[in-house]
Amino acid sequence: MGGKRRERELAVVDQALSEAIREIRNLCNGLSLPDIDGVPIDKTIERVVRAHEMRTGTKVTLDLGVSEPVPHPVAISAYRFVQEGLNNAYRHGGGIGQTVDAALERRQLIIRVGNDLAPSEVVKARPDAVRGLGLAGLRERIESLGGTFRFDKGAERAEMTMALQLDAEVFHA
Repeated sequence: MGGKRRERELAVVDQALSEAIREIRNLCNGLSLPDIDGVPIDKTIERVVRAHEMRTGTKVTLDLGVSEPVPHPVAISAYRFVQEGLNNAYRHGGGIGQTVDAALERRQLIIRVGNDLAPSEVVKARPDAVRGLGLAGLRERIESLGGTFRFDKGAERAEMTMALQLDAEVFHA
């Protein structure tokens, strides 16, 4: 009896290690950015969304109301913001109801990434869950460029929002 129990425990450990290795590989693959210098922001966002869809087999609804090139630091921040938002949507919400929208309002780029929460996630949702390293890093990156970052988690949906003023002095110094 002890041998079968040990085999089951080893199988669980083996599965956990395999998942961890897969996540590390995905993380490493996601660290390199494609060439996005001078690419219109809608195409940059579309690239990261399509890569996410291919990797996860999920669907993301896009609403992109801006199609101009943006300063390179903004493009990088937008790429990472959408990438991390969709990764969180997949990891914590099962990839259900994923959306990305971008708009330009009075020279301010506003990007939102949202997802519906899986029933199991709604039950275990914790206020401290938004304090992950990925979100903290995003907040720091966006705020260092003079922008704002917000994360809202309701009963059935989570949404991240970033806003960056495109004509801010930090991009023209």
